[in-house]
Formats: sequence, C-alpha cells, structure tokens
Amino acid sequence: NQTGVGMLPGELHSVFARPAVGKSWYALKVAAVSLIAGYKTILISSEMPSNQLSMRLDVLMGNMLGYTFSHNALRTGLPIDEDQYKEFLAKTKNKNLPICTHMNNSAITLSAITSWVRKYSPSLIIIDGAELIDAEAENGAAWDRLNKLFYGIKQLCISYNISAFVSTQANRGASDLFKPPRPTDVANGDGLLRASDVAMSLCRVEDDNKRLQVHFQKMRDGVFTTSYVLLEFDVDIGLVKEVNVTV
Repeated sequence: NQTGVGMLPGELHSVFARPAVGKSWYALKVAAVSLIAGYKTILISSEMPSNQLSMRLDVLMGNMLGYTFSHNALRTGLPIDEDQYKEFLAKTKNKNLPICTHMNNSAITLSAITSWVRKYSPSLIIIDGAELIDAEAENGAAWDRLNKLFYGIKQLCISYNISAFVSTQANRGASDLFKPPRPTDVANGDGLLRASDVAMSLCRVEDDNKRLQVHFQKMRDGVFTTSYVLLEFDVDIGLVKEVNVTV
C-alpha cells in the first residue's frame, strides 16, 4: 500500500464486510501480491472449492502480470485467448500455493491449519471465511468460540514467525452496503478486532460498482495516515488496485 508498510511476521491482519461486497476477492488479491513477490502462501477457504479459487487467482495474477483474462469466461467456458493463457500458466507454474478447502473430508480446524503451517513453512496464511473454521472449543456461545479461534490464529503467527490475513462477516447491523461496517459490526463479537494488528472493513461505492472502499478500523502500532483508501474493483478482469486518492 502507499504507506510503504506491509504485513510483518507475527502479525494478524483482517477484513470484514457484508456478503457479496468483495472480501473474498480482496483476500485473494493479498494472496496474488504475496505469490508474485515470491512468498510461499497457504490459502484456506471455507466458502469456495479449489477450482473456483484457482480461477480467481489466475485472473488477479494475470492482471498484475499484464494479461487480461475474463473471470466470467473462465467460469462459464466462453472462448479465451488460449495462447495467452498458456503463456501465463508457464510463467506462474513454479508458484507454490497449497490450497485447502477441507481437511480430511471434515471441517477445517485450527489444529489442521497448524499442521499445514508445519508441513509447508509458509510466510503467509490467508483464511477466507474464518467464521466457518472449527475452533475446536467446547460447546459455547459463538462469540466465545470465535474469540478462541482468532487468538489461536494470532498465536500461530507469533509461534511460527509468519503473517496471517483473515476475512470474516459483518453482522446485519451493517446492512447498508455503501457505509463501512464499524468495529462493533464484526459478526459474533469483537474477538477478531482484539486479536488483529490491523483491521479493515469494506463497503461499496454508491453509483459506481467498479470501486470499493477499504476503511481502517484498527492499527495496533502506529497511526493511520488516511481513514480509507479507494480501490478500482473490476474483478471480472482481475483489477483490484489502489486509486491515488488520500482522504
């Protein structure tokens, strides 16, 4: 980003938003940036199968490398430039991205994520749809189980000197898609905000469906130089890019 500060080892960064705003694409953009920079990255999703994740990543990484692929064309089987796509795949074939959408035909658990970290020694783990991860906690209120999950992920970052990026839902109190969810709008309590080093929320831009706002809700160390940033957000061609506007 324009501050020049990225994700540091031991840090947990998070984003929350209402469904269909764009948090999964945003999380995958983080994965694409990490991969192109050469960092080993584990992507864990409780919401989409591997083939859908791979198609989205291809479109995002392709855009960053100067290619133009249509996500809709890849998803529906419409014609694409096959030679261009083969060239892109050849360039990215050595990128190491273990993708996990389930563990042993059961729910994704925190202990299973820890096992993946031990096996692959990544620099970054990305968890899309963290509210569906099994915290393996005793039966109790949802807020308590998620609190233990998020602090477990933070402890994982510290223990293995890695970074994590987590997306989760905002609650129904953030029903206006054109206003940023507040810290109190994180679904099932504020455990994610308390565990995060940096927390962001997303909202759409009214009358412009190809723009997205990223609002900063927490920074553990330091101060924000801006309250939010504006993104170009044309996901069909994989364009997720910060607009040079300071607010």
